Amino acid sequence: MSKQIIDEVARHKIEQHLTQNFLVEAGAGSGKTTSLVNRMVNMIKMGTCNISEIAAITFTKKAAEELTTRFQTKLENEWRVEEDLSKKQNLESALANFDQCFLGTVHSFCACILRERPIEAGLDLQFREIEEREDQHIAIQAWNNFFEKMMVKDSERYHFIKRLGIPVSDLRQCFLRLIAYPDVDWVYVEKESPNISRVYHSFLNLLKEANHAIPSEPIEGRYDKLQELILQAIRKNKYENHETDAMKIGLLETFNKQLTITQKLWSSKEDAKYYLDKIVDFVEMKIQPLLEKWYEYVHGHIMPLMIDILHEYEILKKQMSYVNFHDLLIKTALLLKENSEVRGYFQEKYRSILVDEFQDTDPIQAEIMFYITAENLYEQDWTRCRPKQGSLFVVGDPKQAIYRFRRADIDIYNKVKELIGNQGGEILELTMNFRTLDSVTNSLNSFFEEKLPIQATEYQAAFKPLHAYFNDNHSTFSGIYQSIIPKEYVNKEEMIQFDAFQIAETINKMIHQGHQPKEFMILTRYNENLEVYYQALLENNIPAHLSGEITLANMTEFQELFHLVEFVKDPTNTVQLLAVLRGPFFGVSDQELFEWKYSGGSFDIYWTPSEDNVVESTFDFLQAFERLQTYVNWKYQYSPATVVEKMIEDIGFYPLLLLKGYGKNECQHLNSIITTIRSASTFYEAAELLKELIFTKRLVLNMDVGANAVRIMNVHKSKGLEAEIVFLANPVKKIDVKERISLHIKRTNTTSYGYFIVQKSNGFQTKMIACPPEWSIHQTEEYKYLIEEETRIVYVAATRAEKALIISTSEKTNKKNPWNELVFAVQPNRIQVDDIMESEITEQEVQRKINVSNDYINELGMWINKHIQPTYATYSPTDEKDDIYQLDIDREKGGGMLWGTLIHEAFEKLIRGMKIENHIEDLLQKYGFSLQRKQEVYQSIQSFKHTKIWDQLQTAEIVLTEVPFNVRLSSEDPLYKKIRKSKDQQYPLLVKGVIDLAYQYKGNWYIVDYKTDRSKDREGIVRLTSYYEHQIALYRELWERIMHTSVHQTLLYFVFTDDICIV
Repeated sequence: MSKQIIDEVARHKIEQHLTQNFLVEAGAGSGKTTSLVNRMVNMIKMGTCNISEIAAITFTKKAAEELTTRFQTKLENEWRVEEDLSKKQNLESALANFDQCFLGTVHSFCACILRERPIEAGLDLQFREIEEREDQHIAIQAWNNFFEKMMVKDSERYHFIKRLGIPVSDLRQCFLRLIAYPDVDWVYVEKESPNISRVYHSFLNLLKEANHAIPSEPIEGRYDKLQELILQAIRKNKYENHETDAMKIGLLETFNKQLTITQKLWSSKEDAKYYLDKIVDFVEMKIQPLLEKWYEYVHGHIMPLMIDILHEYEILKKQMSYVNFHDLLIKTALLLKENSEVRGYFQEKYRSILVDEFQDTDPIQAEIMFYITAENLYEQDWTRCRPKQGSLFVVGDPKQAIYRFRRADIDIYNKVKELIGNQGGEILELTMNFRTLDSVTNSLNSFFEEKLPIQATEYQAAFKPLHAYFNDNHSTFSGIYQSIIPKEYVNKEEMIQFDAFQIAETINKMIHQGHQPKEFMILTRYNENLEVYYQALLENNIPAHLSGEITLANMTEFQELFHLVEFVKDPTNTVQLLAVLRGPFFGVSDQELFEWKYSGGSFDIYWTPSEDNVVESTFDFLQAFERLQTYVNWKYQYSPATVVEKMIEDIGFYPLLLLKGYGKNECQHLNSIITTIRSASTFYEAAELLKELIFTKRLVLNMDVGANAVRIMNVHKSKGLEAEIVFLANPVKKIDVKERISLHIKRTNTTSYGYFIVQKSNGFQTKMIACPPEWSIHQTEEYKYLIEEETRIVYVAATRAEKALIISTSEKTNKKNPWNELVFAVQPNRIQVDDIMESEITEQEVQRKINVSNDYINELGMWINKHIQPTYATYSPTDEKDDIYQLDIDREKGGGMLWGTLIHEAFEKLIRGMKIENHIEDLLQKYGFSLQRKQEVYQSIQSFKHTKIWDQLQTAEIVLTEVPFNVRLSSEDPLYKKIRKSKDQQYPLLVKGVIDLAYQYKGNWYIVDYKTDRSKDREGIVRLTSYYEHQIALYRELWERIMHTSVHQTLLYFVFTDDICIV
């Protein structure tokens, strides 16, 4: 049974009043897309606009595709039944020219405008739009360029920043965040440095006094938290240099937290309480105000630096003719604002602008909207632009404004609503809900009536009831329920696993009762742990599609692939070797690892056991080592991407994904990784790219919208979607929004002012580095917006359901449950899930899948072998370097391939004239070494600078470092026969490699090869020199061939021992 449509008058105005401007506030499930399409069709049918004069702007590409389909279908249906000849011709013309109508996102719309008028917009004719990932790479390049220049031209500023106690690497993430707000003026104030010494020394005296109350021998063998801090501070002051203000601040900061004591661990309880009170008072009265002044002082230096780097970033984009999403909006707004002729041109082209989901779009879109519809072509203040009647139609729902973290601003929505209402337009409301049964909406109305104000405020939308069109006539399953996690589950991970299992079992039961997978949707508040729910469904053989941000590292198979690639990158890495052996690719058990080690076995793939080392699993280990040796050898034979592809094929990664229940999405992720690493020129670079792709969050979209599968996503991805039965899952994570506030933007009619704090992330914690004056006021203001947005997020989640809403809760505690307020208010019944048979894959089914996979692999392999015809072979002088690990040489610890790469890069920077001292820390971080090895790198550089090689470089005529070469040899070439001993397969040979250093001194050429082997004795150096003789001789012969000149001398420089050997 259905009800009367209570907002029928508003719907009639939308469809029939075609020459009036409207802002429509459309509640959840109100059929706003239908109203939007009906208005567009009527505009065509009545001759108000031609189809080419309509621009409908949506929030997402998916929404644009849906709108396109529905608009075209409606036009066709209207054309079939229309009897009026004039109207029918209008509809027919629209269908014939359908491609001339703009239907897309605001970014696509802006791109069309800029493509048409690039010169007026100040753009290159061939400008290119870039995606977020590429934009980030350009930003990082700008960051690196800026500091390269700074260290050369303004080293004083660079060292001043470091004296503030801030490694520049800690600032990069802040810079990357700021690039998302190019329209904001960042507020900072340059202040004098506060007097820190007086407070510091007073506090130190207090700590020394308190130290007398701490027993010299700890009671019960331990100190309490406050005692540890006191003793640590006194030690630091005694043994570390605290001359700089930053060092003093660092010590004071350690006490700026909740301090606790254990009275019995002090000399007396009275002393314990006395010194706790005195220290707490000192922190509150002296240290905290001082820290605030310090953070403001630092902010006054950091923000100008950030602004300068942002300027470098903009210059770089302009030089490369790149525009990102923000540029599209800003440049379009500026073009329409400042060029009246262009504005008039596009007003004639697009006579009707229709905007959907306006509450969540970029603030700059409001400016574009008003400029392109303004009666006055010369007005440059968008808030004073009066839209032409019938030119603007805006749809939004402030109750669903949930994208503040992506620049959406409810202030702008309220401003636009006010402007349209005051300038001849009308505000309409759609509150009839055609989605949800009244058994759900009645409970939701009661809850949101309490949470939302009667009248809209600056921070929150007004309450508007959901008037359900459909009554619940005792449906088989409808209403609001809760799915409870038993109190026995207290660990967060266990609770999530059980929640996912219980939801999967519930869906499984309902499917057995006749429901379809596509009737279900699982929503979480955050992106975290989406994969857990996805995997639980797959394990129950329930088809599922996941949308949102995921981390591939949460899938065991991708994490194991990372370990394998990391090991191949550095075969000396024992930790990665153990991870690979224990993983699914080799399946060695912990017991087998223990027995291997206990019997004298070595975790070194080049180690050969003696008879005494043989155990039951020896053969398995040797087989694994042999395969891993093959993978390492591939590094020197194939391109980086080919090596990864060959390893993936050899370990059966694709069949493994299929066996685990994964689908085409995961295979697409793998293909995406391989495609990306094809750009890598070295295996190290490929490994770093793979690591980034696996451990960085990636956006996953469900492109197969019509598939019969359960949909899993976070709330933000569910906008505009619906399902018969919706689960609100993951009841164990709720973030305090105040803790994550790092910026506040205050928008006026003409300018946007930004207040930004600089923080350093340390695991799950953040540390303040700098803040603007009166930050607490701005933080409080931002908190008011965010806490109200949390209510709207619950509104969006709860209104996706058509028939039933099932909310996950915990029997023990719901303190961290994001749905807790809704559950507490509604008090839903517990859903009962009867015991059902476990849906498991039979042994026969497993074997069938394996056989199918193997048949496919064999068939593919046969096809490849049949058609593959090599046309050349490749060789590098370092190809034979793998067996160096088999040389019986006594070595010091701390070397390895990565360390060698680091030293090579350090020497390259030194020889190129860079101030290497400024790069050592970055190199150590880049290659994953401890900063404690900084002195070791520095000493290696100093030793090199005292060699005759360095002396000759200072007056050399030509100096070339890290010289790549690529020479093609035919099978008749004498050099070919030196390299290829085998007479089989005499293909042309591509010899490639890199010469570390070549220089011309007094007319003679010298070639130097750096070696980072860490031999303990001279005998080792002699053996290594003999070993490398073939490689350096080949370099000589190739150089003489390429340069058509003789080489006077070839040298090996052993970095660790500072030895030069003439070869």
